[in-house]
Amino acid sequence: MRSNDLKITAGHIVIDSVSIVDNGSIVVNNGVVVDVGPSNRLGDIKAKKIINIPDHTVHPGFVNAHCHLDLGYAKGRIKPGSDFTQWIKTLVDMRGKASVNQVKSGIESGIARMLQAGTTTVGDVTTCGHVAPALIRSGLRAVLFHEILGYDPSLADSRMADLAGRLSKAESNDKVTHAVSPHAVYSVSPELMRKSAVYAGKTGKKLAIHICETADETQFAQKGTGPFCDLLKSLGINKGGFPRLTPVNLAARTGVLDGALLIHMNHPSRGDLAQIVRRKSKVVFCPNSNRWFGRKVSHPLLKLIKLGVPVGLGTDSLASNTDLDMRLEMREALRAFPELGSTGVFQLATQGGAMALGMPGGLGTLKKGAVFDAVAVKVCLSRHTDPLLAIIEHRGHAAMGWVGGRKIYSGEAA
Repeated sequence: MRSNDLKITAGHIVIDSVSIVDNGSIVVNNGVVVDVGPSNRLGDIKAKKIINIPDHTVHPGFVNAHCHLDLGYAKGRIKPGSDFTQWIKTLVDMRGKASVNQVKSGIESGIARMLQAGTTTVGDVTTCGHVAPALIRSGLRAVLFHEILGYDPSLADSRMADLAGRLSKAESNDKVTHAVSPHAVYSVSPELMRKSAVYAGKTGKKLAIHICETADETQFAQKGTGPFCDLLKSLGINKGGFPRLTPVNLAARTGVLDGALLIHMNHPSRGDLAQIVRRKSKVVFCPNSNRWFGRKVSHPLLKLIKLGVPVGLGTDSLASNTDLDMRLEMREALRAFPELGSTGVFQLATQGGAMALGMPGGLGTLKKGAVFDAVAVKVCLSRHTDPLLAIIEHRGHAAMGWVGGRKIYSGEAA
């Protein structure tokens, strides 16, 4: 008989957003789920490590599809509700003054918080080399998007050379991979966008872009007016003109839209959703970042889901949010879109996020054949309790966390 690595028996096992086993067991070998079901059916199966936690629920780890861990040092230092372009100026100033120790400490604290709150995978955007080593030490699964900036088209070649240099030195392993992120249409020239898309295609790297975060972005891209135009002038950036296209059409024309992760998408223009479907893009929605800014958005979340576009949830950074807890994002998404129900928001925070990040099939679930990225949490359930809602509403720390079958976190006693 084959010897498995791990067997967990729990009061409840959430396989995915629609499948829950009461008094269940899950069997893991080589980091992959080999069986899951009622514990009475799997009672005779042996494993090297057996964990019995009858008062806990085991569920897929959360996927934070958009974060900036290297901005953790900014937590609580910028007033919520700030004007967006003024926020950018403040952040640029803070970035220039932050010490290496402050940045590293913020990264470590952010990772620790995500683990406490049940996250096992993150899509992180970075401008420094400190995040990858910290993620590797943590055991988290991650796609690390290396950000590119430069609105002056004459800088495109030098910025691409800098990106290639950063990526050549970046640490990686089987769980932490690297990708590309031209920042946004108001901070990256069309030429640099085009070159970044070509580079991503040639190297097989994923690509993400912040897009349609505010309505002012569309005004800048189409008309060359508004707060972003003023921002560039204030920063001494007077070259590059403006695209005369909507942000999504510009991304499509430069090749950036193809298969990309579109961060925010709060303010789509007419025809954008059809483009997103056609170009097989994915979207990440950041509910509490929008709330932090006090934005009134008409996010096309429900339309995107109906169209079959992979959609995940993200916390964004601690420069524009108060926490990196995905449960808070689910609660806010549920408040904004009650039609989703607990099933819908749980799917966004697990399998939806995994699909948005282009992760292997099955990630974000505990189905047979899926990698075992999971969390155990002690929640009070009764016959009449919605187990997914109980997980979403839970305020405590996770008890345990695993990535690829390896235990990476231990919180409260279990």
